[in-house]
Amino acid sequence: MYGIDFGDGAAQTGFRVLYRESVDRSVTAEEVNARRPALPADSEEYTPVLKPCRIVFAAPEVQGLTQSDYRFDELFLQKWNKRRPEDPLEKVWKFFERFPEGERPYDIFDQPAPFQAPHQQMGGCPTFVQEDPRYQPRYRPFDVLLFQLDSEQRDRRDLIMWGDCGVGNFFISSEALKSRDFSQVLYNWDCG
Repeated sequence: MYGIDFGDGAAQTGFRVLYRESVDRSVTAEEVNARRPALPADSEEYTPVLKPCRIVFAAPEVQGLTQSDYRFDELFLQKWNKRRPEDPLEKVWKFFERFPEGERPYDIFDQPAPFQAPHQQMGGCPTFVQEDPRYQPRYRPFDVLLFQLDSEQRDRRDLIMWGDCGVGNFFISSEALKSRDFSQVLYNWDCG
C-alpha cells in the first residue's frame, strides 16, 4: 500500500517526510541506506517509482484551483451566485443541467495543458483521481500541498505508477510548514 494508512492518512507509521536544513554532500549512498529503518519481517518494500527519476525545478507558475479540490464547489457557487443573483445555483452539478444532454461541457473546469497530468509539483493546487481526502473535516488543517507525485509513462514504459495510474499527495498545515515541523503530514494516494 506504499506505506499509507487509509484509516488515518496522517499516521506516519508507513511513511515519513524528513526535512534537512542543509545537505551534507559528503554522505554516501551506502551511509544513507545504512541509516534507513529496517522493514518489519513480514513486509515487502514496494515503491511507485519504477525507474530512476530526477527532479528538475522550473519557475513557479500561476495555477487555478482544480475541480477535485474540496474547496472548489463552495468557491464556484459563491462566485456564480455573486455574479448572477437572479439565477443562483445550489449545487455545481445544476450548472451542467443548464445545457442539453449531449452538449454538457463536463471538461469546462479542466486545467489548461501545462497543468494536466502527469504533473509532479511542490506547492500549488493538487489533483486527485478519486477524491480529495480533505473533504473529511479532520484533514482540513492540511491546507498546503507539500508535494505531488503523479503516475507517468514515457515511450509506453512506466516511470512512476501508483496502482492503476494514480497520484500521490503530501499535505501539511501552513503553520507547521512555517515552523518546519514535519511531524504532522497528510499522505494520500488514489488511482482509477
